[in-house]
Amino acid sequence: MVPGSRAKFGNFAQLAVQGDLERHRARPEPCVSLTHDDERTLVKAFEEMRDGHAPDRLLWDKSFAESFHRVARRKGVHAPGRILTRRLINIRKNKARYLKYGIAILPSTVQESHPSISPRYAHAVEFALVRLRYLYGASIDDILIEPDLGQEFVDLASRMAPGLGDIELRLGALCIRKSRFEARRERTLFEDLNLNEIEPALSLLGNFAEANVDSLPEDVGLIVVGEESRWLYVARNTCLREGAKELVRGPALDVMANHFWRPDRNRLVLRVLVGPQFEKVGVVKWQMKLIEERSPVFNWPVCGVA
Repeated sequence: MVPGSRAKFGNFAQLAVQGDLERHRARPEPCVSLTHDDERTLVKAFEEMRDGHAPDRLLWDKSFAESFHRVARRKGVHAPGRILTRRLINIRKNKARYLKYGIAILPSTVQESHPSISPRYAHAVEFALVRLRYLYGASIDDILIEPDLGQEFVDLASRMAPGLGDIELRLGALCIRKSRFEARRERTLFEDLNLNEIEPALSLLGNFAEANVDSLPEDVGLIVVGEESRWLYVARNTCLREGAKELVRGPALDVMANHFWRPDRNRLVLRVLVGPQFEKVGVVKWQMKLIEERSPVFNWPVCGVA
């Protein structure tokens, strides 16, 4: 038996419980036991081929990951690629624990910058990730490491964002993983934000059938999608017009439909907040606060604030 996440009321909460059970289900796994010597060799293999790149590149660049797997096996660490990648990422995330055994990954020397996903498709990556989280209880690392999950993610996201490729979608997933973490040092500011201030400031554009999204500015701001008393999606978008237009007219919400929920554009309500700040606080912080407190069903949750 393993502890599960706390259950909440509602059909989407039921899906989350199902996903948690799916994540812990018994699976036939290859018998692979990596020793600390294997882990040292794994790090040496990565240092040999990385050319200064960060370990996270293994999650979005499949050819880079395959090269790492080949070098590791040549050095004598034989395991499926997903296990090799997962162990190296685990070493990176648990630096202090592995230092006790003399195992450490050197800092990266290559500073990589990647273009942001088009505002038009900013929601597509998150919706695909959330759907897999509901179905399988998968983390973002699970989705990017496990080949079957990774392909399912790309297939889902591509239905909503047909112009984006595998690498762009994977980079978008990593961006969401990093942006949904609230550092402990910023916890006081986070807790001090009062939702009673920002919620009345959201401008109601009407339901999806009538909302005039063409009237929105090409400016940064918040997009909020709701249904009656239920929050569905909250997002900071660098271009409100493009982001809202794709949500209202595109296939994204149809992709999220399931056996107990279907999008009704006469009941889906769109609200926005224009501008990069509200009450001298960046809207990205307000987005995090709304996600944490209102639990929109199509947002990836916030971590690090509990």
